Amino acid sequence: MGKRFVAVMIASLALFFNQQGSAQQTPAEDEIVVTGRRAEELRALVSALSVEPRGEDQLARWSRRVCPGVIGATRVQAQYVIDRVAFRATAVGLETGEPGCRANIIVIFSRQADEVARRLAEEHKDFMAYYSDSDGNARGRVALADFVQTPRPVRWWHVARTLSTGGHELGIGANAASGSGALPNTVQSYSSSRLRSPTRQDFDRVVLVVDGTLVGDVRLGALADYIAMASLSQLAPDAEAPGVNSILNLFSGGDAPSAMTDWDTAYLSGLYAAPPGLYSREQARGIATAIERAPQ
Repeated sequence: MGKRFVAVMIASLALFFNQQGSAQQTPAEDEIVVTGRRAEELRALVSALSVEPRGEDQLARWSRRVCPGVIGATRVQAQYVIDRVAFRATAVGLETGEPGCRANIIVIFSRQADEVARRLAEEHKDFMAYYSDSDGNARGRVALADFVQTPRPVRWWHVARTLSTGGHELGIGANAASGSGALPNTVQSYSSSRLRSPTRQDFDRVVLVVDGTLVGDVRLGALADYIAMASLSQLAPDAEAPGVNSILNLFSGGDAPSAMTDWDTAYLSGLYAAPPGLYSREQARGIATAIERAPQ
């Protein structure tokens, strides 16, 4: 029964894109864009928590509608997680899709998480951007192997796309189109800056696998916020924030918050408040200064 259940779960991914995924939304919170006295220490922590797609020097984020959806949970649990992710997305200025939207944040609950992760990597290479260039930007095959082989209460995999800072797909260079080879991708830029790129990294899709054997007895509200944090930002797979009151410490042992904290919401606000095209160092600076001025 176990293998059959996993097979049904994986097969449902294709159908899942057309299932209901959005939820009731609440008004967005104000964004925080300030500087503070602990910026250096906070930048170091932010840099340790955050990872970029392979070959890119930018932290990815969503810039369009998100459509969260859940596989493998009860209907009530699934809707709760969907609502929570939608609420957190709305708080940073994103829109969430209407019922029936195509899911781009897929949360899979399973007591056979290792098998689910393995089959995702082996049987859905395009979805996981195994070949990167044609399927989107991910963290590469070494990171994908870690996703498959390392048991965690929640593991995630993000796929981003490179767009111009205006949100346009990159064009095909004239030389490449004519077969002469050079300039396979082109983008117009009207400024030159050492702080900004003419391109940006936008999330295209993310899949999270929740291991029912490892999550323990954490409350669903805390788990849903942990999922939301990992869905909206490209965090390192083992991201924790020692010494900080953060939902990222949910599985670190000891007392953990029951919901996102001011630290967490400031992290997301700083990430989403930054102008498009910033390099990761400046993005980290913006996140750090937002956290510095957040209520302590």
